[in-house]
Amino acid sequence: MLRLEAATRSPRNEMIARVSQAIRQAGGSIIDSRFFSNLTLFISAEISAAGLSALRDTLLATQLNFATQSLASLDRQIERCAASVTENPAVSFHLVVTFIHSEPDLRITVPAVPG
Repeated sequence: MLRLEAATRSPRNEMIARVSQAIRQAGGSIIDSRFFSNLTLFISAEISAAGLSALRDTLLATQLNFATQSLASLDRQIERCAASVTENPAVSFHLVVTFIHSEPDLRITVPAVPG
């Protein structure tokens, strides 16, 4: 499983849209996403091995600040898939985006459930 970590000071909703579009533009599919208040976004996705290079380019275009080890892991995965002589299967990955800001925690009111 490929794990990518990045941080940003960009507005949260704007960056979420950019990241989602980048994954789709590279040919990937978002399987699941979870928000941890307004501090972190966790995305679980998959992409064909042939689309990994495009994913790298589209994610870098979002102007996320990737951890050096994340980009190194992605580059190694690209090399492994390029060297594989068998058909390249889908590659699953997790993208964790940390939002750096001074906003208070996001509070979501959960409706009461009768019972």
